Amino acid sequence: MIRAVFKEHNGSIIFQLTGHAGTAEKGKDLVCASASILAYTIAQMALFMYAEGKLKKKPTVSLKEGNAVVTVKPKEGNDYAEALHSYFVVQVGLSLLANNYPHAVEVKMFGAG
Repeated sequence: MIRAVFKEHNGSIIFQLTGHAGTAEKGKDLVCASASILAYTIAQMALFMYAEGKLKKKPTVSLKEGNAVVTVKPKEGNDYAEALHSYFVVQVGLSLLANNYPHAVEVKMFGAG
């Protein structure tokens, strides 16, 4: 099962993705591929925001098979809102996957206990 976690902590916005969907053999699993492209999307967004000077420090980006972490610490105001919105868009995409493949994807959203 793929598990996605979105959270905020001390001004940082964090995305973690772990596991495998297991809906097809390795290299042919469309659910895994869908989750992976969302992880790569948020990672690239973080790097773009850093290059544009919108983050307080360089983002943490780790993309490995079965494990991804992307953490940003945006500047206040519009930069924080932009980062949060970008993470929310990825959260929506993963939530759609979870709704369609509840046996393969689980999402812990912002603010969920």
